[in-house]
Amino acid sequence: MLRTLEFGFRLIARQPGYYIAFTLDIALAVLLAAGFLSNFERVLLKPLPYPEPDQLVSIWREIQNPETVRWQRTLISGPQYLAWEKQEQLFESGAAYHVRRETLIDGEVSGEALVAEVTHQFFGTPKVLPSLGRPVLPERRPSGVFGGSCPPLRWPG
Repeated sequence: MLRTLEFGFRLIARQPGYYIAFTLDIALAVLLAAGFLSNFERVLLKPLPYPEPDQLVSIWREIQNPETVRWQRTLISGPQYLAWEKQEQLFESGAAYHVRRETLIDGEVSGEALVAEVTHQFFGTPKVLPSLGRPVLPERRPSGVFGGSCPPLRWPG
């Protein structure tokens, strides 16, 4: 056993750069694996921060692309959602949203933001409140800024 360790130390002394690079590669691989596994646990294994997260589902439709013969996920149209909402018997509640990038302008100041049009049940379905402002009222046109690099703007009203 002592002879093996002595042989190993002689090899390291002969080519120290190779062994330093090898050790750094192994350390980097271990750190990357640990980071991946911690994110995996946080994102996929922990429940969503909503009451009854196992009751939330997302619905879309799939159509076949005739050019590539592959199936593509697409948004459900507004009229299709409204028809489902009228004959709602399967789900306790439902909500729809559509996200787009907009340029918001306030006098001389402008900025891009992600704007989401949502139905009034958007916050009621997962049983949460918005972090800022108030929930969307049924009689109002549903629209709101959710994120982006937008400077502070004055909102009417």
